[in-house]
Amino acid sequence: MASKRARKSKASLKKSKPAQKKEVAAQTGHSAKALHHVIQELIEAKQRGDDAAQHSATAALNGFARGKAPAHLQQAAAQAQIVASNPVMVDSMRLLGDIAARLGAAP
Repeated sequence: MASKRARKSKASLKKSKPAQKKEVAAQTGHSAKALHHVIQELIEAKQRGDDAAQHSATAALNGFARGKAPAHLQQAAAQAQIVASNPVMVDSMRLLGDIAARLGAAP
């Protein structure tokens, strides 16, 4: 009886692995949307001149850059952090828009 139980548990473990891959793929899409949203918030905060909102959006970008997001999202977040610190606001907003557009076009 115990061997049947052991076989069933091994079989159920094997079946759960593909479902986990689908969950990771779904989280990746959500992470890209979330990063895109954070970049849009940063652009809007720069336009308004809201320093507190800029700081919170930059902190969120730091979380993406150092978190467990996929490599391309970490790289985009790191680039957005660097661009956000650009002293020329027009260039900063334009480059942030380019990064956000790249994320929107990515699968």
